Amino acid sequence: MTATESMRVIPEVAQSAAFGFPESEVWLLAGVPRVGKSTFGGAWCRDVEGIYLELEPGGAKYVDGVRVASIRNLDTLRAAVKELREVRPPMVVLDSLDEMARWIARDIAAKHGCEGIGDIPYGGGWHEYRDTILQTLDCLRGMAGNVVAICHTKALRGENGDAAKLTLALEGRNVPEAVISHADEILFATMAVADDGEVRRELRFHVDGRDLDAPAGCRHPRLNGHDPIDLDYAAFRAIFEEV
Repeated sequence: MTATESMRVIPEVAQSAAFGFPESEVWLLAGVPRVGKSTFGGAWCRDVEGIYLELEPGGAKYVDGVRVASIRNLDTLRAAVKELREVRPPMVVLDSLDEMARWIARDIAAKHGCEGIGDIPYGGGWHEYRDTILQTLDCLRGMAGNVVAICHTKALRGENGDAAKLTLALEGRNVPEAVISHADEILFATMAVADDGEVRRELRFHVDGRDLDAPAGCRHPRLNGHDPIDLDYAAFRAIFEEV
């Protein structure tokens, strides 16, 4: 029997599903501005002693007890990524993905000598833009346990001009969909009006048809199909401790 023939491809034992807290995943935390995404991400980061990459001024203003790296341009972000190779934190929060994407778009346009990324011939700029975003997320995942990318949402209009769905606030016709497909887990932070009229900040794990079609969807068995919860990290963490 040759060495190749002795190596089994089909396992003899069934695997056990991972119901614990996910690790080494790319998470998208999407939602409208000022709903509480940064506070939620900061609490998560503090709990696991991760690193918070603040790309937008004031994004981590109310984040306490966390190592916050204030980053204001793409060169500084690249330098931070190099440092992460040595630090190897259990988690990185990127706040925000859409700000990073804007820097990448300007960098690509300048490299091609164009005013905007859409001016690059044959749509080549958009492909490079999309691939650079995805590669950066994968690079961060390779240096940390979990990567939580915070991203704002925007409304897409239907034929009659009404808001038809929400998507990530990223440039490019197919770029938001590519990023959504690339993520392992997608959390949607929003404000909902309860039956008593009180406004509730909540976290959704899937689209349930009660609201605009929004970017949300989770593969993890604990989150897939789970009811919305308050936008509170302790409540989120408790899901993984349910019997």
